[in-house]
Amino acid sequence: MSFLHHPLSTRVLSSSTALTVAALLGLASVGCGSETSSTANADGSDGAAEGSSDGQSDGTDATDGTSDGTAAGGGSDGSDGSDGSDGSDGQAVACTPANNKAKGFLETSGGIIYYHNQPVAVRASHDPAKGCVNKLGLDFAIDGGCKLTLDYTTLNGNWILNSASFKGDAKCGEFWREDDTTVFSLESDSIQRTALADVVAATGKLDAAACSPTKELRLLGSVDLFAAGATSETDRRLSFGLNELKVTGAFDTEVSASSGCPANAKSCVALTCGPDYFGVDCGECEKGLSCIGGTCVKGGCDPESTGRTEGFHIGEQDQYRDEEGAPFSLHSLCGAPAVWMIRVAHWCSACTYLAPEFQRMYDTYAPLGVKFILLVGETNTGGPATSLDAKSYELKHGYQEGWISLADPSWSLTEQIIETTSNGIPSHLILDQDLVLRKSSTNTDFVWAEEVALRQMLQRQGLLEP
Repeated sequence: MSFLHHPLSTRVLSSSTALTVAALLGLASVGCGSETSSTANADGSDGAAEGSSDGQSDGTDATDGTSDGTAAGGGSDGSDGSDGSDGSDGQAVACTPANNKAKGFLETSGGIIYYHNQPVAVRASHDPAKGCVNKLGLDFAIDGGCKLTLDYTTLNGNWILNSASFKGDAKCGEFWREDDTTVFSLESDSIQRTALADVVAATGKLDAAACSPTKELRLLGSVDLFAAGATSETDRRLSFGLNELKVTGAFDTEVSASSGCPANAKSCVALTCGPDYFGVDCGECEKGLSCIGGTCVKGGCDPESTGRTEGFHIGEQDQYRDEEGAPFSLHSLCGAPAVWMIRVAHWCSACTYLAPEFQRMYDTYAPLGVKFILLVGETNTGGPATSLDAKSYELKHGYQEGWISLADPSWSLTEQIIETTSNGIPSHLILDQDLVLRKSSTNTDFVWAEEVALRQMLQRQGLLEP
């Protein structure tokens, strides 16, 4: 697989759990090209903002907010209002298709891909009655390689990612192995969390080919794509962060076979800090305050917390046993700059392969006060791990003195206090100084995204230079 010396596979914790894609993906348009279109956007954004606020202001899953916004009229209002883009009478806003180019870069869990100034092929269709673009395809590439294809369509007033594929090769950058070419795609049965998006206007004779004068398309959110051969027993995925990637220039559109318009995408709705539904950074808190559920509150740990997801305090777990069999309190680490917990197993080949990388992370960040924990869950035969298994795992892989090795039988103790995002291992849980969960992920062949998250936490505390 990509960026590896040899392919890796992992066993998931529950074979009944299907592969899922966490796609928090939408499009935002800047400069739709007509006054009436701007009015339509404003009308549609009320419902979108309301729905996003419902899902985000209390820190709950934004999927609820999207659903609420649609039900309350967020999506339909945006669709109904978008018919004011004015073009059906032939009074077109000046629009000349340009050579579309990418602006910015693509963040992946393997490394950064610089599509900046590379040509982008745009495929678009519009609703002839309402004058809005409701289907959009984007083809990114670097000198003919490192191809990323994203195809959006409109469903119930929202942009959704209908299909996506990525062909990784040496053109992607130095992090990609030269002799490796791997294709990743959106699984057809994957669960996708959708997002709202701005209306993109089309102008001209809308019952025929038209043009969208949009100055810039800004992509929002993130998506996981899977390599061929992914099954319930393997976890071959690549995560893409789209917030820094844009497409510039006007483009031609065709008449769409479907009707309806997408509503507005809003970022940081009712949030003052931390990441929003799309992963956009909504700001930082002043010293002494902690970002909880998107709001700055008085800092400190909360052992009584029942929060189990990213952005919330993690409560106490005093049932852990260390390698000597002694009780271990998670909240004994309150005040450490960060706590990095890694779920591992004796049978896990990816855990073994990545051990030197985990040890490098320890050597780099433990001197700054970061605590590193191995959560040893299972034996070679898949049985629940004991304290002796935790000790033998640490010794077998040569982990440095200073690592905290805990027995977590079948990871049941951690699952009591933290809702993990994936059943694959090794998986990572990163907590801040107030034991607020800031990162939960599964990466079987790299820890780039996790290290970025850790460094950002340390930078905010003044322990690392930006």
